[in-house]
Amino acid sequence: LTLTCVRHCCSNFDKNSISFMTKKWGLNVYIQIRFQEMASRLEKALHCPFEEVEGKLSDESFRVAAIQTLWQCLLRCWDKDVFLPAIAHRFWKLTLQLLSRYSSWLSTVQTS
Repeated sequence: LTLTCVRHCCSNFDKNSISFMTKKWGLNVYIQIRFQEMASRLEKALHCPFEEVEGKLSDESFRVAAIQTLWQCLLRCWDKDVFLPAIAHRFWKLTLQLLSRYSSWLSTVQTS
């Protein structure tokens, strides 16, 4: 993701939502919840990685569930309903962690 993408996401986010999230849980708890959500989803997909994606496939879809899940998690990190500009660096870290986990898994699959 480029800096332009991050700025675009930041400009579209409602500042009232940030206040609500900060008062209700705190930003550290919020990012931990998002991390658990996406990491567990990816791990589940990596256990059965070569299942075909269910439903209609468009030209933009992936044909392997593990890759489709990774892509969906990455998109979710930066979705306007999830992303909080105040912790953009934590979402960037989450993005890198998801990519790193997939890369590690892929290296393991290639060597076995």
